[in-house]
Amino acid sequence: MASTTSIIDFGARTRLIVTLFDENRFEDCKREIATILGYQELPRYYRIKCHIVLAECEDDWYAAEREFQIAENMWWNARIMWPVGTANESTNWLLNKLRGMLDSLRAHLEEHRPLEHVENEEESEENAMQSAEDDEEMFAGTAESELVEEEQSQDKEESE
Repeated sequence: MASTTSIIDFGARTRLIVTLFDENRFEDCKREIATILGYQELPRYYRIKCHIVLAECEDDWYAAEREFQIAENMWWNARIMWPVGTANESTNWLLNKLRGMLDSLRAHLEEHRPLEHVENEEESEENAMQSAEDDEEMFAGTAESELVEEEQSQDKEESE
């Protein structure tokens, strides 16, 4: 009786994804990535690589950023599981290869960041500065430690 479980050559499938990407067949590449990511047994290395390639296929910067973040988080989880000092040479080599791909992708995303995203970041920085100014107003020129000391002494007096 033949086994119902087939052996999948994830290396070959991932090479196909890279070939499709290199041939600018992005929709075919995305379909193949969606298929391969559906396999629970897909090794972490190939899973991270798929998310990196998927990010590179995306026209939408935000979708690409999301895929980058997924791959980045998975890479860090792998590095935590296999720290440089304890991982074997081949694991370190593979993680370093993925790190290089992630760093290149990050640079590409930073270079192509949409203007409204930059404006939102500037707005966030302005809000943070305003919040700091509001904090200063809250303390009215008094050092926070002085306020804490004053409040603690007042609480102590009230409890006596």
